[in-house]
Amino acid sequence: MAAVFDLKEVGEDLNGSIRVMVIGVGGCGCNAITRMIRDQVKGVEYIAVNTDQQDFKGCLCTEQLLIGSRVTRNRGTGGNQELGEQAAEESVNAIEDVISGADILFITAGMGGGTGTGAAPVIARLAKDNGIITVGVVTLPFAYEGAIRAKRAMDGIQRLKRELDTLITIPNDRLDSVVDEDATFDEAMGIANGVLSNAVEGISSIISCPGEINLDFEDIRRVIASGGGAMMGTGVAVGPDRAEEAARQAISNELLENISIEGAREVLVNIHSSQKLKYFEFSKAQKAIADVVGDNVELRIGRSVDEKMGDEIKVTVIATGFGRSEESAPDELSITRDQPTFPFSAERKGTEELPRRFSTGSPGRMSTGDVEMPIFLRRDVD
Repeated sequence: MAAVFDLKEVGEDLNGSIRVMVIGVGGCGCNAITRMIRDQVKGVEYIAVNTDQQDFKGCLCTEQLLIGSRVTRNRGTGGNQELGEQAAEESVNAIEDVISGADILFITAGMGGGTGTGAAPVIARLAKDNGIITVGVVTLPFAYEGAIRAKRAMDGIQRLKRELDTLITIPNDRLDSVVDEDATFDEAMGIANGVLSNAVEGISSIISCPGEINLDFEDIRRVIASGGGAMMGTGVAVGPDRAEEAARQAISNELLENISIEGAREVLVNIHSSQKLKYFEFSKAQKAIADVVGDNVELRIGRSVDEKMGDEIKVTVIATGFGRSEESAPDELSITRDQPTFPFSAERKGTEELPRRFSTGSPGRMSTGDVEMPIFLRRDVD
């Protein structure tokens, strides 16, 4: 079932391929990877992990791991995070088997329930022990779900952060500010799951496409593992100002109030386009990012070519080690959406802003951003 990337150059990687895995833990995590499979996010392996055998019935992932059969009797945890942790500890050998050989692992789960909150930190610990670059993508409960669930979620976050290279936290309470009143149920689900899809697609696009200016696996490893605050974003644009526009989209987010890319110490930028890209466009994209992050930074630039891009340019940015406001949690990664928040519009100089993924339903566009996974993507006792 494994899908791997064949690379022209991979730095110190010896086998010539990079394996990217996404593990969905609990009801929320399994729902998230099911959505990714429906949206045809390719180039990764999917693994569904749960304590409730019934939850697997609606999961499209073929690689399913039922953990903690002795402690849960395959009936879930009832929202008990200690039981979720015990289930993962019972199944450490099976977990290590399924993640064996991964180079980059995304762990997605809902914090505040039982399986996701309890088992995700154990899985992250095992990944770290095996030298796997690990990124967490987790949701935080709505405020109206109560203080008990919120405290349970934050306890899980603290334990998870200790085991991860990078953590993406998604507050559910922000969903109302992102979803249009006319958005359908399915569109809202697509927006929410776009957080995970954008993270996976952004990294995979860097390592899967041959580059005229190549970024390899060790570049990604160094940036993600460097610590501190982090941000990731992808922007896509067409038109006369497409390169600068896409770059600014990639580093901008109107919803992200507590994290700024300014002052990042490590920045990785990849410009993905057809051979039509002009030199001055390449230069403008770099400058748009460099002007924001400042001088005290190591900036790695890559350029990959794909004639299928046509007149589009895609800019992907991964930045780490930047400052945070006092309200922002440490060592978190936030993902920016490919919609501009600077004071200019798509009509300026004819630049065309591409449609949002949730309004078009196009499975090929991973262009959503720092939004919340709504409660209907979770099980109450996941």
